[in-house]
Amino acid sequence: MYKPNIDYCEGTDKDQIKDLLKNVTLYKLYNTYECELKNDPAVGTCNEQCDAKLRGESNEVLKLLKLCKGFCNIISRVINKNRICKESSCRGSFIYMNIWLHDHVIETSASDEEINNFYTVLESIMKTDAPELYEYNITNYNKYKSVFKHMKYLSEFLNTCDDIQKEISTNMGAKDQLYCTYIKEFFKYYNKIEGSCPSAGTKPIYCNVIGMYKPTLINARTIDSIYNKCKFDKIPCESDSPVKKDFPCLEIKDNLFKNQSQSGNIRNIASTLNTAILPFISISGISLIFYKFTPLGSYLRTRLRRKKNINTNTHEEKYNNLENISEIQGNYTDNINYNIMYK
Repeated sequence: MYKPNIDYCEGTDKDQIKDLLKNVTLYKLYNTYECELKNDPAVGTCNEQCDAKLRGESNEVLKLLKLCKGFCNIISRVINKNRICKESSCRGSFIYMNIWLHDHVIETSASDEEINNFYTVLESIMKTDAPELYEYNITNYNKYKSVFKHMKYLSEFLNTCDDIQKEISTNMGAKDQLYCTYIKEFFKYYNKIEGSCPSAGTKPIYCNVIGMYKPTLINARTIDSIYNKCKFDKIPCESDSPVKKDFPCLEIKDNLFKNQSQSGNIRNIASTLNTAILPFISISGISLIFYKFTPLGSYLRTRLRRKKNINTNTHEEKYNNLENISEIQGNYTDNINYNIMYK
């Protein structure tokens, strides 16, 4: 099963968020690819072309060879023959297929030369086995390996955001809070890299995806729906910066239901304490009257005063003894420190 990669998320909820995201449409598509990748290739040309052009005995090359045959099977049997995507949706599907594929390429730990050769073989297979799909290019993300993860994270979030907002209810249950935490963490990450896209000049490849965020999420009001459901506060990303207009950093407001629950708990505790303290106050009051205003109370007060005088003298004596012990210990410690330092 494919596990979503959300390394930009911080906190202890990351694994729970991953489990939630497995149910989103995009990751279900990735799981379809994963299942097909494990099947033995049924297409003869896949085996022939991959074997002919990917030669070597290293573990890395063997992993690429297996991946080549599996991916060729997906293209030839699943997409081309079963028409898993139509012309209008194939371009989008290929974007994410390329991202999914390159994740697997990275896992092989192959060299740049071996990876580039792998992609050359796949392009050749596309021409012969799926000519109608050739216009939807296989993208060699090894050329952009320093920024691939940003491209992946931004593209996947853009695809899944609408699905996520439909999953969030206004009840703010455990599942809803996890989704909201994920949204908050993503935009914290987004704002860290968004500044790397200058208005002019050469830009990283992922800047094209960032350019799609405003028309996709704001114009469709997807992000507004999420803000309202999650009860977000829009905050500055840095302490000395203003709140960003389009995609600010976010903070989840205190949950109203939780506050009400806490208030109820406090009232219950206060009520319990009052019930317990009232009898105690009554008993204390009676005891005080008895002690102050009766002959027996007078006798007890006299005995306590005598005892106090004895204790005071004893305490002074003890205090003097403790002072002497403290002084002796201080001199002893100084002598040890002196010996340690100068031996």
